Amino acid sequence: MRRIAELRKKHKLSQFKLAEKLGLSQQTISKYERGKIEPDIGTLKSLANIFNVSVGYLVESTNLPNKDDENIPAPLYMQIAQEAQNHHLAEKDVLYVLDLCRRLGGTSATSR
Repeated sequence: MRRIAELRKKHKLSQFKLAEKLGLSQQTISKYERGKIEPDIGTLKSLANIFNVSVGYLVESTNLPNKDDENIPAPLYMQIAQEAQNHHLAEKDVLYVLDLCRRLGGTSATSR
């Protein structure tokens, strides 16, 4: 799971320190990062909490990392994700749009 390694490095954690936080071995973290084994759902939730991202982001089912995005209605979230992919938006631009949606309470301008 490439995202675990990316997030671990972004948060300046060694494999050993991350393993310590999760109660796992450094070897297990290494295997996760190399795709040799996959974390169980409990470990995924713990990783999501440590890195403040969604489980979907960790397992690469979305490129939208923010846990707060769970407050945005699913249809709007999916529309943003689809538009971002269609128009090859940079991550910073997608994060900006999501931040605007959160500020507006998760509603779209067309629903007002």
